[in-house]
Amino acid sequence: MSTGAYDNGQFWLISDKTPRIVMAGAAGLAVVDACYLHVLVKMLRWRDRVDEVATFYHLTTPVDTNKDSVIMSIYRRCRHIYTDLTSFAGSKRKVWNEYSKMFNLTMQVLVLLHLLESGTPEPLVLGYVCLVGTNSLSSALNIFYGKLSAVAEVLTSSVFDWFVTVLSPILVLVYCYSTFKFDHAVFRTYLEKLPPSSFEHQARVFADPAQVALFRLTFDSLRIHTLLDLSLRVGMNLSFCYRFKRIGDVFVTTPDIPKPVPKATGTLFIVFSIAIWVLMFQAIADSRANCAPYPECVVFTYRRRNGKDECPCQIFIDVDRAPQTYEEWLHPVDLYRNVESLAASGELRSIQVVFVNRQLVELPTTLRTCQNLELMELVYTSTQSLPVWMEEFTNLEFLHIEGNFGSRKLMALPDRLFNNMPRLMTIQLGVHEKIEALPPLTGVPKLQSLTLAWTSLRELPALDNVPRLNRLIMAIPPLFEKMPDMTAQQNLVEFVITQPSHICCNGFNGACMLNDSNCVEDSIVSIPAATCLNEEPFLGSSDTRDVFEKFAPTIYTPLPPGFKPISTMPTKETIEPCEYRPFGECQSSNGHKGMCQNTRIQVLACLSEPIYIVFRRYQIQEGIECNPIFEKWLGCSE
Repeated sequence: MSTGAYDNGQFWLISDKTPRIVMAGAAGLAVVDACYLHVLVKMLRWRDRVDEVATFYHLTTPVDTNKDSVIMSIYRRCRHIYTDLTSFAGSKRKVWNEYSKMFNLTMQVLVLLHLLESGTPEPLVLGYVCLVGTNSLSSALNIFYGKLSAVAEVLTSSVFDWFVTVLSPILVLVYCYSTFKFDHAVFRTYLEKLPPSSFEHQARVFADPAQVALFRLTFDSLRIHTLLDLSLRVGMNLSFCYRFKRIGDVFVTTPDIPKPVPKATGTLFIVFSIAIWVLMFQAIADSRANCAPYPECVVFTYRRRNGKDECPCQIFIDVDRAPQTYEEWLHPVDLYRNVESLAASGELRSIQVVFVNRQLVELPTTLRTCQNLELMELVYTSTQSLPVWMEEFTNLEFLHIEGNFGSRKLMALPDRLFNNMPRLMTIQLGVHEKIEALPPLTGVPKLQSLTLAWTSLRELPALDNVPRLNRLIMAIPPLFEKMPDMTAQQNLVEFVITQPSHICCNGFNGACMLNDSNCVEDSIVSIPAATCLNEEPFLGSSDTRDVFEKFAPTIYTPLPPGFKPISTMPTKETIEPCEYRPFGECQSSNGHKGMCQNTRIQVLACLSEPIYIVFRRYQIQEGIECNPIFEKWLGCSE
């Protein structure tokens, strides 16, 4: 996928499992590997097993209970029954085959139910349903026909087990790869030309959120999440390993003619195949019909209606990446009713709720029932507050709330918001200039990325409880005064503080220089003048000093010459000249030549900053697709 280096390796937001699950999975797979190795060595030696036939003959002789102890007698009888069932020379071999087939089908049905409940893409679900149904029909054919050789029986069962155990995961990976599209060439230009901590440095911003969600959902179906998942994976692998062993056995053994399996058993297999096809197709059709009014629901559970008309939505995504007019920007689509309706089912455990350039001023109370919510991304939704009950989302892994200039935005955060979110890995808050404090990070031990842009924070809470933090971005924090002790931050790979910020000159890192441009008053954006800290540099922490020295090139980085963040914020005057003219030439309010662009996936607006014009020209030179009508002035030709 070539995304391993994006977003510091967190492009897919795939979380680590608990140590207990990891250790159990490793132990289970070690057992499976040992079994495969044993069978492989045995098949490579490929020797006759005359002793098995001799043993079977010996075990069929009458048991002399006068000479044997009671325990030995019971053992010999049990051994006789087992060999009669499993040996190719046994009389009940066909019965044993059908028992093992029922066991396999049970495991496959459990996997299928998991695929339906998780909302796995239809092509994969339908393929698996057909595989399970055909597997069952093959057993019915074997029973009714009754003339298949032992070799044919073993090979048929082995082929189905191979499909389920080996080929199915490969096909899932192929599906993941084939359905995900990402323009790496375009994103590379953003990394090369735009300054560190730019909004556009986030690869997830440019990826199709629906494709990302579907990829993650599909890929997660291959991972071990629970002990049931582990049992199914190990069980199916051991079953295939056993079939693999019997392939070798059947070629070195002379099978006897076994007793036939009752025809009624074959009828049960046929009924099972028909039932599973009918029920699964009905579940898919019912869920599709219930969710048809909500095209933004990209993933939903497949479930029979049973008198309910609720859409069991899991992933709701509504994105407008490039609003073209002032009206679209000023009056976005309000999603409150849709979210309220879909959250009522309690199925929004997922994974993803993404709104870009849509309105969701407050979260509906029905969302509280979605206790398994994992990802919430609200970008330019005019969200004004987060409810206190949001702290109950203990499965949340990703939180991104972006405000937009000149509109309503967060005023504060609940005090206990991060007290119990043990799976949270990413926090990103941007353009919430009224937020003055971040809640304590006491309950987010897995936090890996913290991005705060354009807030009124003066300091961060203690970082002692987030030792896994590897990315810390403080973008344009004008009032920020000091960092807490960073002794625990030994895993940092990216640490950025961009100007303007009081911490650059208020004495935190040494001398206090209040005449520095970062510390003087800026009445345009209501930033007061800084004051000198009455504390030791780096608050007396040598570890904090070491971190600042290590990341010196990206700390206190100035903005590009002439660049003012507030000038990139769209207004009516900058939007109207650019309607439906992406990258077209325009005249800014200060009389300078500008370019129409959707910066930070905002509305199309006229920007006069040279950095964006130079950047677009560079993209055109690199062969990025352009419009010769609007971009001729930038060097685009037909």
